[in-house]
Amino acid sequence: MPGGNLGTHRAHGTGADGGGVMNQIIAAPKLCGYPEIELAHAQMQRHRECRIDNCVWKAAAYQTLVLTSRLVPQSIPPRTG
Repeated sequence: MPGGNLGTHRAHGTGADGGGVMNQIIAAPKLCGYPEIELAHAQMQRHRECRIDNCVWKAAAYQTLVLTSRLVPQSIPPRTG
């Protein structure tokens, strides 16, 4: 079972360099031994209009599918707007 993924997140605030941007390392939680893949697929479909950063249900489903290698995140950032 894959472990948590590490990534760098750029947060706005008062950084150590005074530039207003902080770099944070974020580790996704490890997946338990009983992922419900079908439920994750269903949640992704049910919450297709939601954004991952605004919907905990879609975020959990997305993370489950990524950690079980059922979904590969896109390599370019999503469109904003």
